[in-house]
Amino acid sequence: MKFSVMPRPIHNEQDEGKQEELKKLNETIGSILNKSYSSLINRRFSRQLRSWTWVILKRR
Repeated sequence: MKFSVMPRPIHNEQDEGKQEELKKLNETIGSILNKSYSSLINRRFSRQLRSWTWVILKRR
């Protein structure tokens, strides 16, 4: 899953500078959100894997 902030159209040079700042902010926020999402998915998978392992071992 990718997260991003949608930029608005550029109307003048001042907006162009703001556009660059928004682009950097977008990359930073997107990176943080993507890492958080990946971490959450990995934790959920890890937890599920542990419970499956416990069930398999219990059945033996």
